[in-house]
Amino acid sequence: KVTRDGEILYSYPKNFRSVVRSKSVAIRLEPGIAKTKAVAAYLVRVGFGTALIASIAIVFAAIIVISTSSSNDRDNRRSSSSSSLPMMFRISPFDL
Repeated sequence: KVTRDGEILYSYPKNFRSVVRSKSVAIRLEPGIAKTKAVAAYLVRVGFGTALIASIAIVFAAIIVISTSSSNDRDNRRSSSSSSLPMMFRISPFDL
């Protein structure tokens, strides 16, 4: 069909999608693939967040273990000048 302005309009039968879908395997699988991609993306985000939180917890646990072991060493070495410094001046995240 042609409009008054000269543009071409295509008209398809009402069951066009179902006809094409029945002929094409890719079109039939497309909704399932899209849903699988969405689930996979969600699982990747959840996995990354879990790994991030776990790694932060491990680092803090290691810092606590190091600080408790160094406080025991501090009791044995009172003459050391570094033992008078607070813990925050001796451990830096950049030391790792």
